[in-house]
Amino acid sequence: MQLASYAIKHRNTVILQHSGDVSNKVDTNETGHDFRAQGFNVRSIQDIYFGTFLRFKPQQILVAEGDEDVMMSIRAFSPEAADLKDFRVVIEESKMGYLREAKLGKLRRAGLEQLSSPQLEAEIRQRLCMCDLYNLEFRIEPTYQVRKFNVMLEFPRLDGHPERVVAALEYRPATKTVKLITLT
Repeated sequence: MQLASYAIKHRNTVILQHSGDVSNKVDTNETGHDFRAQGFNVRSIQDIYFGTFLRFKPQQILVAEGDEDVMMSIRAFSPEAADLKDFRVVIEESKMGYLREAKLGKLRRAGLEQLSSPQLEAEIRQRLCMCDLYNLEFRIEPTYQVRKFNVMLEFPRLDGHPERVVAALEYRPATKTVKLITLT
């Protein structure tokens, strides 16, 4: 599910898409809208890259059994790919102490500051399968081995827009757990 994107505005630059037969070194405006007259710089990239990397994909509210986007991400770094809806979220007590000390402002803005470890695990678990995985990393070194990914979690606030929190999680297929590394 995607929302169509007409353009992306970043500060005083508008990023547009152009057809695939035009080089990415050339900036074109095929929209008919005169962005330059409104003071914007115009940049463009081929539509295949715009669609893949810049089109907005909203979080899924209802995830189908074996969601293919999430499964493709997991298969990219794990031969033991398993559906995350079968996984348990784990937050170690030392990590919870760190979050309360170093990330209290973020927890407070998301309305999570009063939650216990099991409650925060449940909150993350509830949202985990509604998210795309990104920043996948698979490291195998003699002293350090990890499979991790990030997810963007959204928590409602009474006083405005939802608070977005990035959770870095370690993927542990042998125990069917994802361990919280940090929240930002």
